[in-house]
Amino acid sequence: MREKPGVEGLAGTFRVVGVFAQEPPHGGAELGFVGCWIGNCHLPRIGLLPSLGQMRRNWQAVVIFCMAAPLLGAAEGGKGFAWSPPKVDRSIFNRDLGMLDAERDEYATNLATVAANAIAAAKASPASLADARRMLALALQLSPRNKKAVVLNFQLSKGVLPEKTEGNYSPQVFARLILSRGQLLEKQGGAENETLARYFIQLAAEMDPKNEDAVYASEVQRLDLGAVDWSAITDVVEEKP
Repeated sequence: MREKPGVEGLAGTFRVVGVFAQEPPHGGAELGFVGCWIGNCHLPRIGLLPSLGQMRRNWQAVVIFCMAAPLLGAAEGGKGFAWSPPKVDRSIFNRDLGMLDAERDEYATNLATVAANAIAAAKASPASLADARRMLALALQLSPRNKKAVVLNFQLSKGVLPEKTEGNYSPQVFARLILSRGQLLEKQGGAENETLARYFIQLAAEMDPKNEDAVYASEVQRLDLGAVDWSAITDVVEEKP
């Protein structure tokens, strides 16, 4: 074997004095180098450098890990959630409802905002999604083309977690508002008003269980009229002729 020029270092000079081939356990051949240090280094004078094949595999493993790490992080941080969009093909409320279109749209916006913030705060927990589905269904029943409600329903259908936004009312204040509005609708009478009143009153109690007036009104109507049928607004399907 012919010696190659050495490489100067702090501990002396390393010379490659030979090249050999070795057969790894899995088959094939790899190249290695035999060299020696010339100088006063305390290391052994004959050493074996890692083979080219082994070095190549090490670099491949590093590259694969670096490429996969961001993907694994994204998968961990982007866990999806199951959203069942409310089926609102037609509104159960008509012109007999004692609310103007502008008021209906305003309530729809606030319902959707409270629902979105609740989902964001709870990181889309099953309970928050179930409550939001009711609020969003009621919002779409009041105003089927309400921007906030339509956008939120679409985003949740795509697995997009809504961001918390500033609303006009906190959940507690909004609960008092819909309680008062529900009681007023109840006094007005009529099938449309009484139906919405029941939804408003029960929703107020669920939104703020510490509001004793809301809880009492909700329990009294449950005892007198039975449980509120939320499926009547969450799963409304247009009747086929």
